[in-house]
Amino acid sequence: MSGKGLGDRFGDRGRLLVLCGVMTAMIGVVSVVAPSREENDPRPTVTNVGPHGAKAAYLTLGALGVKTSRWDRSLSALNEDLSDAQVARTTVIVAEPEYDATEQKGLAAEVKKFLERGGRVVTTGQAGALLLPGGEVSPAGLLQGGLCHTMPEGPGMLAQAGRVEMANSVQWANDGPQFVVEQRCGKDAVVVRYVVGKGEAVWWSSSSPLENGELKNDADLKLLLASVGGGRDVVFEESLYGAVKTL
Repeated sequence: MSGKGLGDRFGDRGRLLVLCGVMTAMIGVVSVVAPSREENDPRPTVTNVGPHGAKAAYLTLGALGVKTSRWDRSLSALNEDLSDAQVARTTVIVAEPEYDATEQKGLAAEVKKFLERGGRVVTTGQAGALLLPGGEVSPAGLLQGGLCHTMPEGPGMLAQAGRVEMANSVQWANDGPQFVVEQRCGKDAVVVRYVVGKGEAVWWSSSSPLENGELKNDADLKLLLASVGGGRDVVFEESLYGAVKTL
């Protein structure tokens, strides 16, 4: 990833960011008066206007000129539908996915294939980490858990987002040299990126920075923008929010 600053990269869109701030605040108001069903819906979907939904993220990226879409078919179908050229300019967001153990191997294979073809994947939480090559997590440190304000680490774009409000229940546990930690909660690695083939994987400890209730915070929005990357289409993968099958 380039070392170019966030201000340089998105400075020409400053006015839009102000407008998007107003928009996300309005969505926050909507979430307050939303029906209790949406209030209690923990899924970060683009149709959920409750505090944990991703409606604000979806609309904000669109307002910034990013081509966004919602995908509710299989990951294998996504790989089949996109050419290598399209994959190379696409970021897929897989926030807090739901699946059972029998599906993990196949899903992880499709994620790896997408990355190796040059795509970018942003995923969150324990279930998201297990879909990534080398993804390993462990419980948060004894002094963590709950909501924390992260500490940026290093000069990377994800660190330049600043101190992010992050719900921290797990931490990245694989300390291989290829994994770049850019945000920590205490000693816990909660924002990590690394190269896979021609692509790049980005992992957050939780989806909270892109949720309606948190995206109004400046650092959270900056983390989302830096994670999806500039000049890329964004696909919100939502095929994994169905009922989880049991053995």
